Amino acid sequence: MAKTVGIIAEYNPFHNGHYYHLQKAKQEANADFCVAVISGNFTQRGETSIVNKWAKAYMAICGGADLVIELPTLYSVSSAENFANGAIKILDSLKIVDSFAFGAEAEDLATLNNIANVLYDENLNRWLLKKSAAAKDQSYFLYKLSQHQLSHILFPLEDHQKSYVREIAKKLNLPVAEKSESQDICFIPNGNHTEFILNNLDKKLPQGNFLDNHGNILGEHKGLINYTVGQRKGLGISAAHPLYVEKIDAKTNSIILCGPDEGYSSEIKIKDVNFIKYDNPTEPIKARVKIRYRATPTPCTVFPLNENEARIVFDSPQRFPAPGQSAVFYDDEEIVIGGGTIE
Repeated sequence: MAKTVGIIAEYNPFHNGHYYHLQKAKQEANADFCVAVISGNFTQRGETSIVNKWAKAYMAICGGADLVIELPTLYSVSSAENFANGAIKILDSLKIVDSFAFGAEAEDLATLNNIANVLYDENLNRWLLKKSAAAKDQSYFLYKLSQHQLSHILFPLEDHQKSYVREIAKKLNLPVAEKSESQDICFIPNGNHTEFILNNLDKKLPQGNFLDNHGNILGEHKGLINYTVGQRKGLGISAAHPLYVEKIDAKTNSIILCGPDEGYSSEIKIKDVNFIKYDNPTEPIKARVKIRYRATPTPCTVFPLNENEARIVFDSPQRFPAPGQSAVFYDDEEIVIGGGTIE
């Protein structure tokens, strides 16, 4: 059985008991060290530097971690799910292990708690990422991983359901066995992202107009951050038929609304593309794409444009593909071919 060299865990200084959970996990795993990673996004109660100085001192006194590291704010609220749950966590975990080398060699494996599968294909001579059979598969968030990162990663949760993992935690006497699940944006405890943004701005966000596709004013919105593409409820507008947010125009501070039969796109363009299954493909690829985490994969054709961009043509038009969301495409065996950010 492989030796557990150390544990790298995200630490929320505003969560009572997190330091105890780290200490307990280190003890039960008989690990040599425990590194607590504090994200720069934990700024709800003051400046990041002040918060993290307090947190580091607190952790040192309690003995929950051997080292506390502060990471800068690396992701925006609009794409927090992708980066927080995917590539950035893994990138930083690997960097920490390599940089501080608590007895760990560069070729050692990092075991992470994301729900997905990694496998090696000898025919392709490539490491692949595969969708998990578990209800909360996270392969959608991991499409940015490189071949180097995939070769150093283990996902022991694989296809296991969370209930199975909780039973293991109970047997190991880990206090997180009964811990409630985190939802949405982990660094916003109450889930109200609008309140979080407003509390961290030194100015009020201006109101603007709701418009239809012909430029007619339909009403006044309360600020762009209160709305998302595809939203129907909470618009505060009376109409003869349901209205949906089709587009958010930050340049004009306006929101375009559409009716129930509008908002469909036959194709999208994506940027910051990363291919996992192939190395810089140039030919069209038949695939199934998810344009948001909870969406059902839909048949499409991916047309690589260059190393960083691609065009995705849907077999059937899709509704409300939102700029900033990820489009992740899979093959028929649920292998992640690659993905990118919708423009």
